[in-house]
Amino acid sequence: MNYYQLNKFGRYWTEGDMGIQNMSRKIRHTLCQNFMYDIDMKNAHPTLLSWYCHDNGINCTGLDAYIENREKYMADWMMHTGNTRDEVKAHLLAIINGRKVMLDPQDPKWYKEFYNGMIHISDSIVKLRPDLYELAKKSKNKKGTNYNIEGTTVNYVMCSLENKALMTVFDYLTEQGIEVGSLVFDGLMIYKNNVSIEQLSGILDGCSQKVKEIMRCNITFTNKAMDEEEDLTATSKEIQALKKQVNVIEKVVAKSLPMTGGKMVGDIDMQGHSITNLPLSITANEPVTKGWYAKNWQDLVKNFTDRVNDLEKEIKGGRSRRELDAIAKEDKTLDSIKTTLENRFG
Repeated sequence: MNYYQLNKFGRYWTEGDMGIQNMSRKIRHTLCQNFMYDIDMKNAHPTLLSWYCHDNGINCTGLDAYIENREKYMADWMMHTGNTRDEVKAHLLAIINGRKVMLDPQDPKWYKEFYNGMIHISDSIVKLRPDLYELAKKSKNKKGTNYNIEGTTVNYVMCSLENKALMTVFDYLTEQGIEVGSLVFDGLMIYKNNVSIEQLSGILDGCSQKVKEIMRCNITFTNKAMDEEEDLTATSKEIQALKKQVNVIEKVVAKSLPMTGGKMVGDIDMQGHSITNLPLSITANEPVTKGWYAKNWQDLVKNFTDRVNDLEKEIKGGRSRRELDAIAKEDKTLDSIKTTLENRFG
């Protein structure tokens, strides 16, 4: 598998369509849970940003308080807003990446300090790294916008640090004779065939120690459970069943048109033809038009198709446009990837 970097720094992205990184989480879990461990940096961007601030003399009290009390603060914001945990997590990360909000007098004290602290961090990094600010501005100009250039600059810093930590771990695992199967944003996936579950805890500790040795940064590495495959399997089976029904219905429509009654109806000549495959409510003596017949079947097809679309959105829910485009191409690559894995271990 080949990878590339945007602007020659930051995250590594998979070249082409065939890659574990490009898959939605549920499909990745379905294919890989029996073959791989999913190694992840815990709370990566906030932790790396805090280290960067301390290393460069930038006050980050609000950010540090968030890192130290993350679960407590997220629970508090869930109560305050009624949002889900995932929504709260995404919102707080968006603030770290430059989201602007209108503070309310009723907002918790920690939230105000966190938000105002991120404004200070963002302004400080822009002054410290004008090169990255200009790169962010250039990137935004290409897209015809000037939105959130400061936040993009901060994101460049975090992604660069994230990649340095990830490559440190990649080198460490390789030195230990552990094969890395894929890079996946702020983590990587390693094969289970040469790492027992008993060994895994020590390997994760070794990853953290190596990053601390090289970067002087405390990062915790975890094995993320790949446990979403059952829901995907059930949903996928329902999608396939519905698609089969749609195909049958469409074939019936094609086979049955044109069909006739015993007289002229509208501008369709029904004389001299036999009626086949009509709905049970229609008898041979009733006038029926091609348009009526087709519309009723088309309505049924539409109902099935809408259900298929809803289920597929459920699988793909919450993905970015880039990820959705990648997911759209997965059908062409899933079988070959699964076959490769089964041949390797099967």
